[in-house]
Amino acid sequence: MNEIGARYSHKMLDEILPPAFDYARRKRIGEARLKELDQSYLAENQDEENLDMMAGMLVAGSLFTSAKLAGAFLRSQGDELSEEAGKMARMWRKTPWTYMAVDILERIDDSPFFRMKALGGKPKTFAAEEDWPEFTL
Repeated sequence: MNEIGARYSHKMLDEILPPAFDYARRKRIGEARLKELDQSYLAENQDEENLDMMAGMLVAGSLFTSAKLAGAFLRSQGDELSEEAGKMARMWRKTPWTYMAVDILERIDDSPFFRMKALGGKPKTFAAEEDWPEFTL
């Protein structure tokens, strides 16, 4: 993913995640994972901002790593999304999120984006062959 693609994706996530978190809260999606986080060693030793970020990743991951749950979210909240954000969210029904371990190579100027190198094999949902294993996100 190039820097332009990463900026576009970041903008779409800013639109998609607030209604996704509301939906997940109403449907109690990710609740068990959040309880585990609250009881974990990490919860006791991380600052509030890191804990909030980890909780958000757990909830979004619970929702968008499942094609079934991503589809349910779209049926419920899809009308609230712009056409572009709706297209991105619909893509997750066919290619749900996959988490991977990475090495951070560099930060892109003062932006929120990083150049990174993936560790391990390419996930089946990582579509861009030309950017593997280094990419911007």
